[in-house]
This record gives sequence, structure tokens and C-alpha cells, in this order.
Amino acid sequence: MTDAPYSRDWLRRMVQESLFQPRAAGEELLARPLPREALWIWLALLSVLNGILYSLTLPGEAEMGLVLPAFVQSPITLSVFVAVVMVLMTWFFTMSGRMLGGRGDFAALLQVTCWLQSLRLAFQLLVMALALLSPGLAGILAFVGGIWGLYVLANFLTAAHRFENAMKAIAVMILGVLGVAFAMTFLMTLFGVGPSGS
Repeated sequence: MTDAPYSRDWLRRMVQESLFQPRAAGEELLARPLPREALWIWLALLSVLNGILYSLTLPGEAEMGLVLPAFVQSPITLSVFVAVVMVLMTWFFTMSGRMLGGRGDFAALLQVTCWLQSLRLAFQLLVMALALLSPGLAGILAFVGGIWGLYVLANFLTAAHRFENAMKAIAVMILGVLGVAFAMTFLMTLFGVGPSGS
């Protein structure tokens, strides 16, 4: 890539490459590291935007007992929740990768997390817009996008930890998800948070 890092053309190419050549995109992203302060600001912005989005889309699920009413009614609570999940995910991706011989550090994995969460947020908005025209097609797109997202994540983790192939990255993904699930269950139990809202 010859475009200036983080310019409009660079970002456009990175989005394309992230979808179709994710390992190369991961290597390119990590070759352009951002200061830690910028990464934390990026994470905070993503948390706020996701908090607003979820506060608009989750109220219906609350009636089914899947989400706490407080989560739905408060974008601030949702934003904090998203931020905690992103930090935990980054930490577990870092540590599990190191356990398997990877060389990625927390800053590198945080940059990967923020980049992929940005793409995910844009994709969610696309699906929401499509759902206004064709809910069925939006559902199919969401399903395909979710599966493709796992492929993209595996390749970015491969790049971040400099694995020879994606097999170890898949193990990192599994360990990361299990670690976050355990940590969030512990924290929610500790603070008396449950699906019933009690």
C-alpha cells in the first residue's frame, strides 16, 4: 500500500483487504501502530457508539428476558458493558496467544480489536438499513457476515501473533471467548446482575 496511513484512500483499501485478504490487512494495520492514548480514545468512542446502537435495538429482547431492562434503558450502562467486554477480549486474546507461542502484545491486539469492532459496527448499521427494506435478506446477510467475521478475526489474530497458520488463532479465539464469558459471568454475579433483572 502506498497511500498515507489512515488517509481516506488507505482506509478504503484496508476495508477491502480486511474482507478479502485479512491476514495481509492485519500485517498492514500492525505496521502502522497508533499511540496507546489514541487506542484508548478509539475504544471509548466505539463503546459509546455501540451503547447508543444497542440501546435502540435491544428493548424488544428485554421483554423476552434476554437482556436487563437497565441495559436497554441506559446507553451509558451499555457503553461501559461494551468497553469492559472489549478490554477483556483483548487481554484474553493477548494472553492465550502468548501461551501458544504468539508474539503479539496488548497494544497490538487492542488495535486489532478496535479496527475489527469498527468494521462490525459499520456492518451492523448496513444490516439495520437493509432490514427496513427486506428483513429476510438482512437476516441472511447478518448470518453470512457473522461467519465471515470469524474468518477475518482468525487471520488478524494470526498476523498479530505472527503464527505460521490460522490453527493456533482459532484456539486463541475459543480461549478468548470462554475467558470473557467466564469473567463476565463472574462480574455480573458479583454485582447482582441477572437475566431477570433482579
